[in-house]
Amino acid sequence: MRRRLAACFPVLLALGACRKAPPPPRAYPRQTLTNLSLSQSYLGASVWKLRSPSALLEEATQEADLDSPRMRFYKEGRLSSRVSSLTGRVNLATRDVILSTGVVLVSMADQSVLKTDLLNYSSKEDKLWTESKVELKKPAGVMRGRGMRASPDLSDVQIFQQESHLKSNGKKRKAAEGNGGPRKASTGQGSL
Repeated sequence: MRRRLAACFPVLLALGACRKAPPPPRAYPRQTLTNLSLSQSYLGASVWKLRSPSALLEEATQEADLDSPRMRFYKEGRLSSRVSSLTGRVNLATRDVILSTGVVLVSMADQSVLKTDLLNYSSKEDKLWTESKVELKKPAGVMRGRGMRASPDLSDVQIFQQESHLKSNGKKRKAAEGNGGPRKASTGQGSL
């Protein structure tokens, strides 16, 4: 019996060695890009421009991780707002952008400043949105909330779960809006 087992052992080893190992997972190419510049226009007029000093492109998904991205939005050929963040991601196929970590957007119309940790831009809708905490400083006061939809120039802003601090006769007053749905803010002077 031992001789049979001893004779079968090399055969079993040989059969095991012939077995193919599973192929390694396919690695998709990644490219490091420097001075990435993207733009979108409509009928020859700029809609937005994106710049990033460096980016890491994943060819399989056509998405690029951005380092210190900066975007400029245009309305009727004029600069309407600019936004910056520490990191971001752009989908090269859809032109959708996600800006994250220290996001600051400044509207040129009234110098309103929006701050958040995550801001999405839908190229198809030409809208900004987030579900994160936001703070919008306008000449008339400060609004804070969680969640927002806005036009890139901040002319049309909806902040959800809002809390506002309004200026009145040199004094601040607090207006808590609660959780009863979105509140709309306009960029007109003296109004939120």
